[in-house]
Amino acid sequence: MADLITYLYAVRYFAEPGDPSAGVQVFAEKQCALCHSLAGEKKEGPDLGRLKGRFSPARMAYAMWEHGPQMFDKMKSRGISWSSFEGREMADLIAYLNAPDNR
Repeated sequence: MADLITYLYAVRYFAEPGDPSAGVQVFAEKQCALCHSLAGEKKEGPDLGRLKGRFSPARMAYAMWEHGPQMFDKMKSRGISWSSFEGREMADLIAYLNAPDNR
């Protein structure tokens, strides 16, 4: 039972969902669009539009952890500062990426 509770806490199961409109601002401020597309255009990073509806805190953390070194190097070469997320920013970003009209 402790493992289940820990898992649910980790994926913020009991937390309020993020705000997609605030997620638009996070996507812009963190400069995600410089490398990631939402509408199928060819960019350096993965097309996030094809993953719509499949984002979760756990999946996002895994992807950023696994691809962090490559992201860091690309961002550094383009003069983009490494972003950190605070408060509800990640929940808002995930809500935006999962929203049906995020293009």
